[in-house]
Amino acid sequence: MRFVLIRHGESQDQLSGRSTGLASCAGLSDQGITHSRLLANWLRRTGELNDCAVLLSSPILRAKLTTEVLIDALPVESFEEDPGLCKMHFGEGEGLTSKAYRTEYGTTTAAGEGSW
Repeated sequence: MRFVLIRHGESQDQLSGRSTGLASCAGLSDQGITHSRLLANWLRRTGELNDCAVLLSSPILRAKLTTEVLIDALPVESFEEDPGLCKMHFGEGEGLTSKAYRTEYGTTTAAGEGSW
């Protein structure tokens, strides 16, 4: 059994520098959609994940949109959302820029992770 992680495409929130999650994610940027389509085409062409049995996604919009693009390239008919796949939960800081978040709450770096 293999476990393969695929990160979402570039998000609109990355471009604006905002900390977003389930409640405020604005989805993928045009470039993020393009990246997701390129990956789907590569997976379809190479058959790299033709043994894929389960496709999971966090419930955050950027991840779900990436998954919706990839699902057509994989031998699965649906996917399951798992809130446990969310990288970070910003709570009241959701929607703030990284600078505003640091001003209000201190560091944005969780143990073992880079700052955003």
